[in-house]
Formats: sequence, C-alpha cells, structure tokens
Amino acid sequence: FRREWFEIIDVTLGGAKRCRYWDLAATEQSKKSKDPDWTVGCKMAAAPRMDRFVIEDVQRVRATPAGVEALIRQTAALDGKACTIFMEQEPGASGVNTIAYYRRVLAGYSFYPVKTTGSKEVRAYPLSAQSEAGNIKLLAGPWINTFLEELEGFPQGSHDDQVDAAAGAYERLCEQPEDVIVIYDAMQQIESMDLFYDTS
Repeated sequence: FRREWFEIIDVTLGGAKRCRYWDLAATEQSKKSKDPDWTVGCKMAAAPRMDRFVIEDVQRVRATPAGVEALIRQTAALDGKACTIFMEQEPGASGVNTIAYYRRVLAGYSFYPVKTTGSKEVRAYPLSAQSEAGNIKLLAGPWINTFLEELEGFPQGSHDDQVDAAAGAYERLCEQPEDVIVIYDAMQQIESMDLFYDTS
C-alpha cells in the first residue's frame, strides 16, 4: 500500500451499498500487554456498478469487553440499519460464543459472522490492487492519517487490524448476496443455528 494511491474526498457515494466489518482484539491493554491489537470497525461503500469504493469511517479502540460492546452498539446506531454488519469469527468455542452474544446485542441489524482463511497478505491483495488502481477513495475524517500509516507499514508493521478490517469490508461488498438475513429480535429463538460466511 502507498499513501498516494488514495484520494481523499468530501462527499461520498449516493445509491451505494454499505457494510461495516469488525475485527475484534483478543487482548486488552495492560501492564503485561502494553501494545495489544486494536478492535477495529471499517465502514465501506460500493458504487452500484462496483467500480468505485469509499472507506467512509474507521473506528478503533482498546477497551474492556464492555467498552468494545458499547462502541459497536453505538456505531451500529449511527450507521443505521441499511449498513450490513460483519464480524470476524475467531476459531473455537470462544468465537462461537462471541458471535452468539453479538447476535443479541445487534438484534434488528443485518449481521453476519465471517470465518476467514488464508494469510493476511493474501486477503489484503484485492484491496491493495484496487487501491493502486485508484478505485478506493477515503471520506475525509480524523481517522485517515493513522489508517494510512498502518497500510504503508503492512505487512511488516506492528499492527494490521485496520488492514484486516478494510480488506474484510471490501471482500464482503464484492461477495454480499442479495438475500442478506436481517437479525431481528425473533432471531434469539434460533441462536443455535451456525450462520456464518465461510471464505474457503
């Protein structure tokens, strides 16, 4: 990634489909872990012809589970129900439990967990290629400088959470099916169902 690939714009796309992709951090900041990963949510919009994309916002936080939940809940309310929410699902029982919990937290929103496969570099390549082609724009905001610094340092940098979230959002917009399932309160009755995106 190079900083100069990204045009910063003041007005975003009209008639676009949108999603926000969350990459949850597994470790809180503490004396033992002074520079842990960040929880990051990247919001991206795609033009109707899928030839232009705009990263509209990036939220990132290091917080307790309650603090992370509060940010995700508030961000969903600000994004609105037309913005589909994706969340990376970690392997094992803990990942399943986290997704089941956020199904309840985000009841009323379109919500999908995502199981990822392949290396981070492989998953980031499509976003990198589109960025170099000039097809990824950035909506002006205070998050941009930190975002670009991380992208330029990838994959050697100390953190790649924003790269993961942006790559995930791009992939989901490109592959998002028409029959997106909206998780209403009634979905609590079928929480045991294994609903997820498998990228394999």
